[in-house]
Parts: sequence; structure tokens; C-alpha cells
Amino acid sequence: MKKIVLLLLFILLLTACGTKKYVLVSENLVDGYYIYQKEQSGIFCNSYWEDVYYSGETYNYGYRYKGCGADMSYFILDGVRYVYLRDALEGGQITLDSLIPELMELDRNPEEFEDEADYYWLDYHIDGKVVYAYAGGTCEMFSTERFIIDGTTYTYSAGGCLKDNILFMNINGNYTPIQSLLDDGSIDGELLIPLLTEIED
Repeated sequence: MKKIVLLLLFILLLTACGTKKYVLVSENLVDGYYIYQKEQSGIFCNSYWEDVYYSGETYNYGYRYKGCGADMSYFILDGVRYVYLRDALEGGQITLDSLIPELMELDRNPEEFEDEADYYWLDYHIDGKVVYAYAGGTCEMFSTERFIIDGTTYTYSAGGCLKDNILFMNINGNYTPIQSLLDDGSIDGELLIPLLTEIED
């Protein structure tokens, strides 16, 4: 009886882990490469996840898939080697402009502001990281942060108990002002523009 239980547990674990199978996502080439999805299968793979590559003014653009977790799921096939899609972007094998037409339009669901000072998840993504706003609390403050990108002035406004900066990204566990990341060239300012309001001259 114990052997039967152990055998069933072993089969269950194998089923939960699933096997690696790459499925063609689209017949369209992106900079000369096809995109594949690594399927996840098993009894624990019934949750939906999103892999976002670009955020616009209203929507995110990426893939929504059913799987076991937020694992690397989308790849290009370079010869006989599968390369994770984000690595292919960072390595220059494909460009974001070429990829965007192939992506799904996903609803943005920013975290609602509450009466606590905190960093709020804006569901806005740059290079695989989420932008946060520090604008919580019951303080009756209202402030605007200004950004100059390619010679044009943009703003982001919020109310609450504010810091000197409003927009942040979590870099290696530390909330870093977006302005600092723009100043040192860590992020491309053009990718931030859809979140901002342009100031007319």
C-alpha cells in the first residue's frame, strides 16, 4: 500500500512539473525571428500571468498566459537555441518597435491610493520593472514632478504625504527616483512619456 502511495506521489510530481514544449506564437517574423511560447503543464499550472514589454498611455502590451508562475515563457529561436524574449531585446537581436505589433493589448490595473503613506504600484512597466508613485497618506499636499525628455517638459502630479520625488522604480530592493535613473541613463526617457503630461509652450 505504501509503495502505491509513493508511486502516485511520484506521478503527481511529474505531472506538476510538466515538460518543456515550445509552441510557435505567430507566423510573423520579428526582425527575422519567430516567437515561441514555452508551455507549462501540470495540475498547479492553472493561474493566469502577464509578461509586459511596453506600457502605453492606456494599455500594457505583452502576453497573458496560463502557467505555473511568472517564469520566462516567451522566446525567439536563434538557430537551435531558444533565447528569452527580454534577453533578445536587451541584446539587440530584436527591437521593441518590431515586437509591439505582435503583443496583446492588456488592461492596466494600477493600485488604488489609500490613506497610508506608501509606494503605489502603477502597473506601468519599463524594461521589465514597474513604476511606483510615492503619494500616500492623509497629508493635504499636492505636488508635481517635472521631467525634461528630449527637450520637452513633462509632469506627473499626485497628492498625499509626498517626498521630493513622486515616481520611483524598485532597483535591487531599493526604491530609486525615476529622475536619477534618467540622469544616469539607466532607462530611456521615451518609455516614460505615456505616463506623463506634456507641458505646452
